[in-house]
Amino acid sequence: MTSTLNKLFALVVMAGALQLSVHADTMMMAKLRTRDNKPVMVNSHQSTSGTTVLSGSQIQCPEKIGATLDLGLLGRIDMAPKTDITVTFNAGSVSVQLRAGYVVLTTAKGISGEVTTPEGKVFQTDPSKASSVIAKTKGADGPEMAAGAKAGSGTAKAIGVAGAGAAVVAGAAAAKGGGRGSDLSSDNPRKP
Repeated sequence: MTSTLNKLFALVVMAGALQLSVHADTMMMAKLRTRDNKPVMVNSHQSTSGTTVLSGSQIQCPEKIGATLDLGLLGRIDMAPKTDITVTFNAGSVSVQLRAGYVVLTTAKGISGEVTTPEGKVFQTDPSKASSVIAKTKGADGPEMAAGAKAGSGTAKAIGVAGAGAAVVAGAAAAKGGGRGSDLSSDNPRKP
């Protein structure tokens, strides 16, 4: 009887360990980069470059400090100063809930991405290729739109940009390789 109980207990422990192992392998993480290592708020805690960011995190950039969230093979999110977002991501998608500010979401080929504004507008990347979307809330400070591009009207100003050529305009070169080097973020998220 004791031998059977020991075997049953060992089986339960092994199954639990196997579940933990599978969960740990599927957990996705991103790296935060800030200008001059200045802090931004991640989940109400001051955070600087190199901070690991998990899916579901809230990121707030203060005045004069922009940030980039490097999502690895998924892509990246560039945030202007005075931006407030919540980001969720998994192996096939990235979602940004924009509460205030200006963001550029860039996704790699095969990854779907979307930015939702406070007014409920949704802007989606094209998963068939590396692509970007730009979203700006009313009154938000952000870089000027690309030459010839026009922002939408209404309470949220946003523009969708797709394709490899436009990806460079949107700061998306990182999705295909290299990115902008070690100084990943500035006060202007589109500054090369």
